[in-house]
Amino acid sequence: MTKRCTKCGEVKPLTSFGVSKSWCKPCVAAYTRAWKQRNPAKAREIKKRWLQTESGKISNRASNRRYRERNLGKVREYRRRWGQTERGQASCQRASLKWLAKHPDASLFAGSMVSLDALHSEALYSIADKSGTPLESLIQAEAICRIINRVVSERGLDYYGAYQLIHSYL
Repeated sequence: MTKRCTKCGEVKPLTSFGVSKSWCKPCVAAYTRAWKQRNPAKAREIKKRWLQTESGKISNRASNRRYRERNLGKVREYRRRWGQTERGQASCQRASLKWLAKHPDASLFAGSMVSLDALHSEALYSIADKSGTPLESLIQAEAICRIINRVVSERGLDYYGAYQLIHSYL
C-alpha cells in the first residue's frame, strides 16, 4: 500500500511514514533538523528532559554502546589519552571513590599498588572474566591485584587465603 505525503506531495510506501502521520519520515526529519537549528536552547532543554526519563536513559545507553562497539579503536585511544591528563586522572579518582562509597565492604580492599607476579596469576585467571576485551580484562586484573595486595598486607593472609576471601565477594 502507498500513501501521499502532505508535505512533499510524493506517493510513498506506508513504511516511509510514522504511525498515523501525514508527513513522510524524510520530511519530518528535515523539519525537525530545521526547527532545532532555529531553536537550539529549546531543543537542548527538551533533549535534557527526555534523557532524564527511563526510556531516554535506555536509548542513550544503547546508542553509546553501539558507538563503542563500532569505534573500539577510537574509544580506546581516547580513554588512554584522557587517563594521561590531570583531569582524567582526577576523574578516575573521583569515580573510584564514588564506587567505594556505594560498596563499603570493598573499601577494605582498595588502595594498594598493582603487583603482577606469579603468586597472583592463579587467582587472576580464575576470577578474571575472559569473555571481555583485552582492555577490560587488564582493568579487571589490575583491580583484583589491588584487592589481593591489600588483603595480604592488612589481614596477614597468604595469597590463597586472600583469593578465597575476595572470591566470596564476587
